[in-house]
This record gives sequence, C-alpha cells and structure tokens, in this order.
Amino acid sequence: MEGPAVGTPFRTASEVIKIILGLVALFALAALGAHPKVRRLERRLRISGVITAGIPFVILGFIASLPSVGVMPENVLWVLRPVLVLALGWIGFVVGFRFDAAAIESIQRRVATTGFFVGSFTFASILIFCGLLLLVAEPAAGTGTFFRDAILLASAGSVIAHRGPHVPTRREGGRADPIWGIVHLQHLAGIIGLLIVAAYFRPNDSTMTWQLPGTAWLFITLGLGTAIGGIVYATLSSVKSGSDFTVVLLGSVGFAAGIAGFLRLSPIVVCFVAGFMLANLPFHTRALVRSTLVRLERPIYLVFLLVSGSLLRVNEWQGWMIMLLLVAGTIFGRSVAWEVSRRRHVYVPGNEEKRRLTLAPLGALAVAVAVNAQLLYYGPVIPWLVVGVIGASIITEILVQFSARGFLGGGGTAGEPARREAEGVPL
Repeated sequence: MEGPAVGTPFRTASEVIKIILGLVALFALAALGAHPKVRRLERRLRISGVITAGIPFVILGFIASLPSVGVMPENVLWVLRPVLVLALGWIGFVVGFRFDAAAIESIQRRVATTGFFVGSFTFASILIFCGLLLLVAEPAAGTGTFFRDAILLASAGSVIAHRGPHVPTRREGGRADPIWGIVHLQHLAGIIGLLIVAAYFRPNDSTMTWQLPGTAWLFITLGLGTAIGGIVYATLSSVKSGSDFTVVLLGSVGFAAGIAGFLRLSPIVVCFVAGFMLANLPFHTRALVRSTLVRLERPIYLVFLLVSGSLLRVNEWQGWMIMLLLVAGTIFGRSVAWEVSRRRHVYVPGNEEKRRLTLAPLGALAVAVAVNAQLLYYGPVIPWLVVGVIGASIITEILVQFSARGFLGGGGTAGEPARREAEGVPL
C-alpha cells in the first residue's frame, strides 16, 4: 500500500460508480455478518473462531481487489487507509481493556512461567524457521530489515486466539483458568514485540521529519497511550449511556489510532495502552464500555478482514512458504514448551487441552500485527508477511475446528466458546 498509487486517477464515471456500489455492498455484508441471527447460525454450525467466520470476508476482499473486478484497486485502498487504522486501534483497545488488574493478579505464578515458556519457544522457533527463508528469499536486505521482519513474524505467530474451542471460561474458583492466563500472556507478548519493532525500526521515508532515538519513540508510544487513556476516561465519565456514549468511545479510539498513524507508531500498541489504562481506573461505566466493545467489535473486525483480504498478493511463492513455516514453527515451539514445562514440573495441561493449545489458531491480533506492518513499512517482504500470517491463521483455525469435532482425535467440545459468545464475551 505505497504512496505512489494515490495519484492514479479513475478513468471513467462508470468506474467510480462501480467502486462506490461495490464498497456499499461489501460493507453491508459486514454489517449483516454481525447480525445476531447470523451469529446464532454460526453457533448452530459450531463455528466459533473469528477467523473461521471471517474467511468469506477475506476471500471477498481479495476478489474485490482483482483488476477484473476493480472494486478495491490500489488507489481505493489508500483512501480506505483510515478504516484500517481505526480497526487496528479498536483491536488494540479491546485487547488492552481485557487486562484489568483483577485478571492479572488472578494468574498464578506457575501459569505465568508456563506462558513465558510457550511465548519464548514459539518466538524462537518461528525466528529459526522463517528467518532462514528470509535470508534466502531476500539476501540483499540489510541486517535491520531482516531483524524487523523476523521479529514481526515471530510476534504475530506467538499470539494465541482469545476465543475458540481451546479457551475455557475466564475464572475457575476465583482464579483465572490456567489456559485463559496462558492465552492472554501470549497477547501481551505480541503487543510487546510490536512495540519494540515500531519504536526501534522506524520507517525511512520523506514523511518522517522527527529523528529521535528508538528508546525515545518507545516512551512516546507509552506516554501517548497513557495520556489518551486519561482523556478517554475523563470524557466517558461525563457521557450518559446511549448513542452518545457509543459515538464518543468510537471517536476516542479513532482519535488515538489517528495520532499513532500520523506519528508512524503502531495504532494497536497506543490503543492497547489506552484500553489498559481505562480498564484499571475507577470507572462507574466499565460495564457499559464492555458491552459497547462487544457490540461494535464484530462489524469493525469484518470490515477489517475485507480490507485485509484486498491486501493479499498471492502470486509470490514466498508468502505461501512463510505460511507453512509459520504453522510448523508455531506447533513445534508450543510442543517444546509443554515438554520443558513438564520436565520442570511447572504446569502441563491435560492431553486434550495440550493438543488443542498446540493447534490453537493465531486469531485477530496476529492478523492485525501483519496488517500494521503493511501500514508502517515498505519492501518486498511485507506483502509476504501479510499472506503468510493470514494464511496461517486460516489453517490453524481449520485445524482447531477439526480437532474440536473429533476429526483429529479430540473430544468434540466446541460448545463452550459458543456459549461464551452468546453471553457477550468480547472476541
């Protein structure tokens, strides 16, 4: 999604009309996909993963970007850039809002240690598997570019989807369920990886006028998220429930994401910090914020998948190889982590839980990390990264759905995530 495409003009009025009607139809489908009846149908079919339910939208976005269709050409994608920035900020805000103090304190030390093993070994295995491919596929890339792309891939691959047959309810006897805690620690690891990359590997183009050390950008990111979290807190405290509250919350996230995009920082990280701040301040409308996030997250995410699908460039073999290596590295790293955890007598889930966690999908945050890289950086590897992460997310979702239905030797207990979604638990 590089800048020169902006200057490409539309040839005829009929082309403009086709694009407008096509976008209206696609966004209407996204709104329809968030309808309660559609979600009830998914639960009846035991489709519980957000990527699984969103695969048609990824495919529709890709079809819309084809030259023969022409609904989402490069210049339209550039115009839709703010939509992606808003969606990335919203995903980061939702993830940050889940990290309230009670949730963090309820994670046991042995679970945190196991989560560290899972994150570390998965990160290392993806670096090894995909790093070798990056060295072969792009030998002319500098050391900084290589490490940037490798860390982005490892950060995306280390994330485990928040919802699915592999994740039980949050609490169990007053404490966080161990699997729930491990999954959320992987989200935190992905956010930290993206924070480091966005701070220390700055884009090199004419739009960057500030030249600061990486550590300064890191503190700017954290400070910006904290300041915006305080502003959102003060603003929402004086707004009553209803449409005004929804507009203010959506506008606040859009404001935070827009500032992050202007400074070429990660909207995901800035809004994560803002959401974390809001979740941990005394807030009498916290339940209202949560219900608003649940109501708006699905349509925003489906629009995000539509635009993400249009970014796919499937005619290069490197993206498909990254997809396969990412799946292999993820499964291998998690398997090694369980073995190390078992030998150190820390925590090992049961055979059924371990199998599902090993095959667990990457989820929404992983796709967001890849698309965030598309907005921040240029280069031949970035489109490969987007194809690889989205493809790996789809493959791992399919694997865990098969596992939940017993096709891979599982017990077929996919009803719990569906029940959680029915109760309004955020994605």
